Amino acid sequence: MTKETQNSIGQIPSEAYTSISASLAKGERRIQEGIRVKAEIDNKRAGFANFMFDSIREQIIKFQKKLSSEEEIGVILANFGTDTIISVENIGYQNPHFIIICGCTEDDKPVQLLQHVSQVNILLQPVPVKQGQQPRKIGFSV
Repeated sequence: MTKETQNSIGQIPSEAYTSISASLAKGERRIQEGIRVKAEIDNKRAGFANFMFDSIREQIIKFQKKLSSEEEIGVILANFGTDTIISVENIGYQNPHFIIICGCTEDDKPVQLLQHVSQVNILLQPVPVKQGQQPRKIGFSV
């Protein structure tokens, strides 16, 4: 004889109650996993700039490691009609679509570039460190 469990719908065998509970728990886990996956997909769609930022940061760090103590990174922006070399101080992003590059020109004028992720082209070039200065490392802000 099976043990009976009393609940709001009457008498159910405990094996059936246990099976129903296990199925509900399994369904709840599937729902939670679905919610997690959907949130991850939504974040990727809504925040494409942060993924590009991560890739840019990785490439710049690799490039910086190859420089001598007499060099720093110069960034050339060729899509403005003339070649402009920028000494980049910081790179950041604003989701969903902007990469933000801050620094100064060769004559030390401050610049800030807001670039749509579909138009980002960054040419990294070693440039000599200015006389009496330490090489600058590019910072990254989120």
